[in-house]
Amino acid sequence: PSTGETTVNEAAVFDYETHMVVNAVVRVTSGSLTEDVTVSIAINDVEEVDVSTFTLWEGPIMTFTKEDGADENAAENQDRITENVIITRASAGQLFNIAVESSADQNSSPVGTEWARGTFDDLASIEFTPFRAACPSNKPKNAVGIPMVVHLIDDDIYIQIKLVSWGQGKAGGFSYERTTQL
Repeated sequence: PSTGETTVNEAAVFDYETHMVVNAVVRVTSGSLTEDVTVSIAINDVEEVDVSTFTLWEGPIMTFTKEDGADENAAENQDRITENVIITRASAGQLFNIAVESSADQNSSPVGTEWARGTFDDLASIEFTPFRAACPSNKPKNAVGIPMVVHLIDDDIYIQIKLVSWGQGKAGGFSYERTTQL
């Protein structure tokens, strides 16, 4: 009564491939008054995502840390996820893929990846974007503590990741936790 939320007994009926339109009788009751209303509901055709075909790295969680002021060109300050994706951060910028970029671009880095807020449980419904666009208010510092999924495009691998820290003052430090390959 307070939200107007409507539920259905058979959610499977609301599948475009089965029914393009669902006709239903909705019963509304308020006190001793009851009224039945016939409604037609047009079902949208949406592309279903078969996440069972995705390569998910569901191994143990590891933590990567680049300290403030550390040289992004030094191997120990780069997270070598695959040969195609090596994540680091410059002193005054955002994450970038040093395997294919010499510096970060606010709109596209890290190149070769796409990001979304959520977990593997959300894969069927989340929308992937460049890193910064996936961060609340387009600010990486606002993404600290928020679960995310990163898709390594060329490798076609999905990894759960969560920023643990984001250094301020153009020092380039950051850390995250991410899943690993089994």
